[in-house]
Amino acid sequence: RGIVLQNSLVHENKKQEMEILIEELEYHLNISKSITTNIFFSLKHKFIPLLKNQIGSRLLQNYLPYTNTEIISLIYQELSDKLTFLLPDPYANYFCIKLFQNLSLKERISFLTNISNQNH
Repeated sequence: RGIVLQNSLVHENKKQEMEILIEELEYHLNISKSITTNIFFSLKHKFIPLLKNQIGSRLLQNYLPYTNTEIISLIYQELSDKLTFLLPDPYANYFCIKLFQNLSLKERISFLTNISNQNH
């Protein structure tokens, strides 16, 4: 019973952390109107849970088309080895589609190659 309660508290803590992260992200995106270098680096190791969250994924999708190509490349590099983990997720999948649409031709080929290689 103690373990169940502890797991419940951990889950609630993570949920609160995600809500705070999304609130801060939304604030900064509303000011900058794109994913900036500072925003990228503040999210560097938080992309996966953020993309698997409906609000977080949608928020990043909305600002991706206005984001500098160098930042889009950095996001792709951050996620490239996790694509087969992200694509089956209902929220992360939409972000991956939007990311793919904003990649350079060379990066699109890399994206498709990564998926192919990760599935074997």
